[in-house]
Amino acid sequence: SSESVTLDLLTYTDLESLRSRKLGGRPGSLAPRSAQLNSKRYLILIYSVEFDRIHYPLPLPYQGKPDPVVLQGIIRSLKEELGRLRGLDGGQDTRDTREAEIWHLRE
Repeated sequence: SSESVTLDLLTYTDLESLRSRKLGGRPGSLAPRSAQLNSKRYLILIYSVEFDRIHYPLPLPYQGKPDPVVLQGIIRSLKEELGRLRGLDGGQDTRDTREAEIWHLRE
């Protein structure tokens, strides 16, 4: 069987455009939207199996404008974690690697 999961990140306008197209509407027939609706984002999880595609739209809460200092801190910590994970001994089996990662996540 061929199963796959893909992700899409869509704006409210993108989602409405897809919905309109599915219902047979014209692509340019969308009404103007408020700024609040335009700031909405949706993570679309698409589960594809042999003869079916299932879409799960997951609304993402608006977090406001990103703070560059906070984002740089997140990037720095992710780089450190990536370096730590790459530095794990390649001779370990996958169970040991998973256990180390679970332990780190629980910290």
